Amino acid sequence: MKIKIFLTVTLAIVCFSIQSTLVTGNNTRSTGTVNVVATPDLYNLTKTWAAVFQKLHPEIQVNVVKYSPENKGRIIQPGTDLSFATDEYYNVLPDNNMWKMVIGRDAIVPVINTQNPYLKELNNQGITAKNLAILMGNPQSQKWSTLLDIGETSPVHCYILNDGSLPGNVANFLNINVNELIAVQVANGSEMVSALSKDPNALGFCRLTDVLNVKKEALVPGLSLLPIDKNGNGHLDNFENIYTGVNEFLHGVWLGKYPAALTRSIYSLAPATPENENQVAFLKWVLAEGQSYLNPNGYFDLSSSEREAKSALLDKNITLAAVPERNFPLQTAMIILLLVIFAGGVIAWMISMMRVKKPSGGTGISSAGSSFNEKAVKAPKGLWFDRTHTWAFMEKDGIVRVGIDDFLQHITGPLTRVKMKYPGEWVQKGEVILTIVQNGKQLSICSPVSGTIRSHNNILNNQTSILNTAPFSEGWVYTIEPSNWMRETQFMFMAEKYTEWLKQEFTRLKDFFANTGIATGYATVALQDGGELNDNVLSHFGPEVWEDFQVKFIDASK
Repeated sequence: MKIKIFLTVTLAIVCFSIQSTLVTGNNTRSTGTVNVVATPDLYNLTKTWAAVFQKLHPEIQVNVVKYSPENKGRIIQPGTDLSFATDEYYNVLPDNNMWKMVIGRDAIVPVINTQNPYLKELNNQGITAKNLAILMGNPQSQKWSTLLDIGETSPVHCYILNDGSLPGNVANFLNINVNELIAVQVANGSEMVSALSKDPNALGFCRLTDVLNVKKEALVPGLSLLPIDKNGNGHLDNFENIYTGVNEFLHGVWLGKYPAALTRSIYSLAPATPENENQVAFLKWVLAEGQSYLNPNGYFDLSSSEREAKSALLDKNITLAAVPERNFPLQTAMIILLLVIFAGGVIAWMISMMRVKKPSGGTGISSAGSSFNEKAVKAPKGLWFDRTHTWAFMEKDGIVRVGIDDFLQHITGPLTRVKMKYPGEWVQKGEVILTIVQNGKQLSICSPVSGTIRSHNNILNNQTSILNTAPFSEGWVYTIEPSNWMRETQFMFMAEKYTEWLKQEFTRLKDFFANTGIATGYATVALQDGGELNDNVLSHFGPEVWEDFQVKFIDASK
């Protein structure tokens, strides 16, 4: 009892001392301003980044100024801390010796009119770089028969966006000289959209962002991406078909399924290596949470390994010279002394406990939270659980609330983004209703019920992490007006039956990692023979494993 009192009093003194130090020394964290210049195509994205960052760090003011074309060659202007620019602007700078870091990427796309008479054939076959080079390098060959095995001689009207580096990228992709490109040059995205929309026989090369609708969620109505037969075998293979939607396309580019010559970088630029604490904090945030804002704006994010490497470089550069020095030798000495006393008390308490109760025999216990098994999964009573690893609950008014189960969020680990359908949309049980994303890697989840979506949880757009922390409460995803509730619940599970079914799912999960042929981090442990899975097991793997998991585990459970 005396030891407990001693520990409590000592801990209180330590906490009070630390709090006093923090209160008197809270000015050690520098406040200030970061001045950013953004090229016009990145201005809205940069403003969004600045606004969200400032909410998290109100002590740092981020001022964003749009780069003016009149100042071309002076992206780094007097008083500028950082600049965000695409290849279009960076590649024409007279001096490229400034500090730079890639923070995202852009895509150049071939686009056609949805009224094109050969749209179906083009979507099935795709186009090769070889045939495109003939088409755009020879005025006599600008007809659809150059791209397709048809006898039709209808002309192809070629357009290209003249934004500096874009024609060069297209020429590199086609393996021809940029001067050999035969296409009508247009000045901006609006002109490109206008030209393509008016002409069913048009084919244009521009940035993906130029042809997105206002919400950045789909292409402008009437336009379609022209599929590229990347391996040049004469038809569009399943793994090459990334053109069914903007999100699918961005994900495919991120996975490397799109020609590298048609991708460009988004740079952060500075006069010299950033060393100011505030600048580094903002850049590190852009490389972390800020990446989730790239896809909705038509760009695609960096891989997790790229982010970590770049963030580590920034850590090496930061200097504490900009932070006002505050020395508190007395408080520091007291805290160290008290912590030593406290640690001694803890050791004394542990010894006394060992004397009271000796441990029973055994081989040891795995560290808390390191393993993932049936006991770790929550299954609240009163909910219906589906094989798609979703749950459903009917409210008193007959509306059904749905979300993902605890098993799934344990597998994925911390989620960074979610893609949801919109209220008013009809969904069928078993069709994709939700995409959960972790740093660009994603899984498509199917609906447990059929019906009309009444609402989706807007909070998830900014706080995706509550899908992990509260999947059955604040982390709900949709409310749905069901159309066949009584029949569809016959194929679902409730509490005890769901728990029993989960045992089979854990077996399937272990089989997946044991048979997938990848280095899982479990060395040669035979998972089927009792080895345990790590929590957040999927988070450590790359997009290829996530895609494999989608096909062999998620889709196979339908």
